[in-house]
Amino acid sequence: MKRIQYIHYNRWYHRLLSRFHKSFLGISKSISLALLILFVFKANAQDIHFSQFYAAPLQLSPSYAGSYLGTRFIANYRMQWPSITNAFNTSALSIDHRFPELNSGIGMLITHDSKGDLDISTSSIGLLYSYDINIKNKFHFRPGIQFAYCFSGIDPSTAVTRDMIQTGLSNSSQAITRSKVNYFDASLSGLFYNHKIWAGLTINHLTRPNAAFGSADKIPMEYSLFSGIKLGRKGRLIDPPDENLTLAFHFMKMATFNQLNIGVMGFKEFIRLGVWYRGIPVFKDNPGSDAIIFSIGFEKDQISAGFSHDFTISGLSDCTNGANEVFVAYKIPYSKPKKKYTAIPCPVF
Repeated sequence: MKRIQYIHYNRWYHRLLSRFHKSFLGISKSISLALLILFVFKANAQDIHFSQFYAAPLQLSPSYAGSYLGTRFIANYRMQWPSITNAFNTSALSIDHRFPELNSGIGMLITHDSKGDLDISTSSIGLLYSYDINIKNKFHFRPGIQFAYCFSGIDPSTAVTRDMIQTGLSNSSQAITRSKVNYFDASLSGLFYNHKIWAGLTINHLTRPNAAFGSADKIPMEYSLFSGIKLGRKGRLIDPPDENLTLAFHFMKMATFNQLNIGVMGFKEFIRLGVWYRGIPVFKDNPGSDAIIFSIGFEKDQISAGFSHDFTISGLSDCTNGANEVFVAYKIPYSKPKKKYTAIPCPVF
């Protein structure tokens, strides 16, 4: 799912929805939205997550700031649960640049997330820095750091609280103590890579800020582990290969909630096709299978773009209609490099 803290909501939501599904089919979507609103009030954080995580490198890890040899612009947009009015809309805009002479990269990441009829919104602007260390035999280590300023808001006049649903009244006795939240946050990351493989770890919410509207709850730290391997045939002479196959995964843990994306992406000439699975069906405490994700995209010269759709395979499949995601990237190559630099492998990166 989009935010890993919603995973435990999946099974609870399905049991409740299925109880009323047959007799109250016409109002099931309204009930689901009201229940979702209640859950948002109790959540500690709503972390952004893209199904096409490989197409949002700065969101994935600060270590990817400057991973392209030049300047790069990327715009991402996600619409989750389109069958539910005003469910989730997420957008991100990033720019990063590499300074090869300094073995450094810098970036800026702007995100915005809105959800529900309560007009709950969370925005952030972050500055990122990474430094590349050549270890041995073309193997590199790339630490990164991000500092971000975040602000959230809510419209209390449109809030639907627990007691309003239970009593049927239009006024609530549950006060919303804060309608606006501002805080600073930080992330730390490390990435090991060579020209074929990569493995990285990102730790988010190092400052444990309080981002709750109704209570003083600190955001738990989030741990993000990602890795992959790129397999490609050899090009002609010094020409790069025009086809490759990438296997990758992305695992996230936040408090007691976990999420795993794993899949494969193939690239030939200028077309990319990918299929991904999201869920952790092996362990009992996790919600099982959540979605199958299909993606298609192209990359030609300095421009790349892609589209993906999440086909929900959990109990929410009948009322959410999955999620749609798009991205567009534009790259300006570094002019006349004096030496050959090792590329950081990842699809689309």
